[in-house]
Amino acid sequence: MESGKPDPHAQSRSDGGFTVIEALVALALSVLVFGFLTASVLGALRVSRENRFQQVAVGIAMSHVEIARSLEWDEMAMSSVEDGSPLVDAGATYLVASMAGLDADEALVVDSGGAVAPVLTEDVDGAQFVVWSHVSEAGDLRRFFVHVGWDIAGERRGFQTSSLVSEVSAR
Repeated sequence: MESGKPDPHAQSRSDGGFTVIEALVALALSVLVFGFLTASVLGALRVSRENRFQQVAVGIAMSHVEIARSLEWDEMAMSSVEDGSPLVDAGATYLVASMAGLDADEALVVDSGGAVAPVLTEDVDGAQFVVWSHVSEAGDLRRFFVHVGWDIAGERRGFQTSSLVSEVSAR
């Protein structure tokens, strides 16, 4: 090949191609970047789902509070107390202050003519929400207390709120 012409089969480093090692390093870096992005997106979806369930629970609780506030004073009582009711003492006679976030224990208002069901379940978007409702005496007022619980990813979550009702404000 002394004719002075370049050999067409000879490769030079200036071809601009990648070596196998360079391609493998680029592939490994790409896999790492996509792995981190996937983990971030999955984490954001999990938080979004948890927040959506929290919003549903708040909506359920507030609708139960509004229904209770529309009751007549004589109807503002629990129809019964269910076994296993959260926030209630073992004898089912009062709302436990330390569990309900109150300053003092409050006696439950239970009457067979009461319009407040102690426990209900609501299914929303494939999730089951358990709604515990309690009515207690708070001086001259009655407190309607609602606790909404649900499971997400094997963990028990909950939201609770209450509203005070006077005999004058009851419908």
